[in-house]
Amino acid sequence: AELSNNLAGYDDMVARVRQAVDEIPGFVAMGSVCQDNCEITLSYWKDREAIQQWGQHALHREAQQLGREQWYSSYSIEIAKVEG
Repeated sequence: AELSNNLAGYDDMVARVRQAVDEIPGFVAMGSVCQDNCEITLSYWKDREAIQQWGQHALHREAQQLGREQWYSSYSIEIAKVEG
């Protein structure tokens, strides 16, 4: 995601999201890196059902809406299956 110039409330939401994902069955891990106003966040889930549950979570939807309206000038979401 490319961050906008209006990040009011962003750090608070990140903290709330990181706490909320721990409550979702099937959550494995999450990490972010930010450089030159570009942020990449990866989250790992046990299965597709856990991803869908997180996608429907009220806080996640609120964060996405605020991201579109305020925090990001552009962003994309990709889902990939990692097999090891």
